[in-house]
Amino acid sequence: MTLDHHNIQTNSEVATIIGGGPSLTDDQIEYIRLSSSDTIAVNDAYKKVPDATFFFATDIKWWYYHRKEMSSLDNGSCWTIEGVGKHFLKRYKSPKLNELSYTREYGLYNDKVHHGGNSGYIAIQFARLLGYKKIILVGFDHQHTFGKAHWFGDHDKTWFRKNAEDTERWLSNLDRLLTDINDVDIVNCSLQTAITSCRRSTLEYELL
Repeated sequence: MTLDHHNIQTNSEVATIIGGGPSLTDDQIEYIRLSSSDTIAVNDAYKKVPDATFFFATDIKWWYYHRKEMSSLDNGSCWTIEGVGKHFLKRYKSPKLNELSYTREYGLYNDKVHHGGNSGYIAIQFARLLGYKKIILVGFDHQHTFGKAHWFGDHDKTWFRKNAEDTERWLSNLDRLLTDINDVDIVNCSLQTAITSCRRSTLEYELL
């Protein structure tokens, strides 16, 4: 794949991407930990899986806000989009943020990702570029489950303008992406979800 020049080491053909959806539970996290799946923690999911294989977030403000907690992470594990990492490193030495090239033009690419306005959306493309054969989604509700925006509550409103208000746009973009991806098995194991464009299953079945 096109990320080979980063000398990235993956340990499995399966990646579980952990998002911020309110339906995410500690029991799911424990099951993932006991499996052989690699893990990609999106945004605040690092709090649930501090030993994740990769950490991914696109928002520069998010990296500023969480930098102290993330500063001890391995340099090869933190990822963002082009421009964010360089801007971040002008102010802070750690963590080092690896960058993905991106475009605003929709499409499936082998050398970059389509932005799409959501870190989870880009993390799926990141996992595809890494060569995983199966991608499992958890915490991908794409709706306000139980009246909540995230499993951790709301973002700090003094730092972040929005708290998952764009779920309809996220869902529309993700439906298109998941429908078009045909070279990877993508399965949604979120306990509650509005996503209908990929197959549904359980972690117990997928991570046997």
